[in-house]
Amino acid sequence: MKLFKKRNRLFWSLLLSAFVMVCLNVRAADDDEDEEEEGETDWHVERAKLEAEVERSVQKRLDREVTEEKVLNGLSRTIPQLAPWTSPVKAPELTKDEVEEELMKEIMKEVKVKFPESRREEFKGEAEDKYKMWKRNDEVEFVIREGIGADTTVKGKLYEVSTERVKVFPRRTVNVRDLSEETKARLYKVYHDKAVEDYVANENRRYDVKIDAYKMDEKEKRIPDAYLKSGYIPNLATIMENGVINKRRLALRMTSPNPEHWVARKDYVHDLYKQLREEAGARMKDEEANRVFKAKGYMKVNKKTFKKLIESGMPEDDVSGWMPRAEYNRLQQEQREMIENERAQQGGGGGEPGEGGMMPPEMSH
Repeated sequence: MKLFKKRNRLFWSLLLSAFVMVCLNVRAADDDEDEEEEGETDWHVERAKLEAEVERSVQKRLDREVTEEKVLNGLSRTIPQLAPWTSPVKAPELTKDEVEEELMKEIMKEVKVKFPESRREEFKGEAEDKYKMWKRNDEVEFVIREGIGADTTVKGKLYEVSTERVKVFPRRTVNVRDLSEETKARLYKVYHDKAVEDYVANENRRYDVKIDAYKMDEKEKRIPDAYLKSGYIPNLATIMENGVINKRRLALRMTSPNPEHWVARKDYVHDLYKQLREEAGARMKDEEANRVFKAKGYMKVNKKTFKKLIESGMPEDDVSGWMPRAEYNRLQQEQREMIENERAQQGGGGGEPGEGGMMPPEMSH
């Protein structure tokens, strides 16, 4: 009986020891997993911090090296004919349509002086003089346009005017239908009134044409300078050749009356400033990333390097970009094992070393 009790206590003691060992092993395994996860997390966190450091460095360089003032200084040196390039650049107070309206107001004031309305009142007097009607016994001279004696000049005293004929002393009778319109206007009231009316209308049209031509000419000559003074410049982006402004085309655009060829100076400077910062920022980001990450022992890996791992479902961000060299080595081993397992499942087979998605990492210089 005593022996049975001793064996029973020994059994429970061994069982308890086994349970404790299992618990300790499980805890050790959990600790290993936690350490592995913590290790994985640490380099991602560190990379995020380094990326933030790169961004701060880039912003500091941009704020120091690419400023609006420096952009304006560069424009002042390269395009002095479009001065002033001063900071701050003000937005235009008037739209291009309003600039044109203001200019046309000035031109219309000049039109009233150069082309007074009183001039129109003189047209009727000129017409009356030109088509002054002849009276009996007036000395007349006209050319027969039709019929017998066409192109013959008739001179003499007007003797008689009837609805069908005109008699000129001493002995010339001309049929009315052989007279020109101008001659009939000096002999018959109905033709006279019509000629005067036509003359006044024609002169008014000619006067209007002169006014319109003056307005158009003055507008085309002066609107470019009006745009420039109002805060607009030629659209330099449309006259670039291989990154350089074509000076001949610039000279032409500076005299262009087409509003589509002009843009607000402020908008151009803002767009150029933004473009230069983006271009410089991209270059600086590469430079700063190389400096910051390489100082921490990181290497830049192309996503094609671990193509097999990506195809298996791993996030691209975890297997590409900047990463510690140890992580790269780990991923390289993991991908190698994956390829070997696939080959084993397929019954083996030849293959060149590195086949199956293994590529050397892309290093930044």
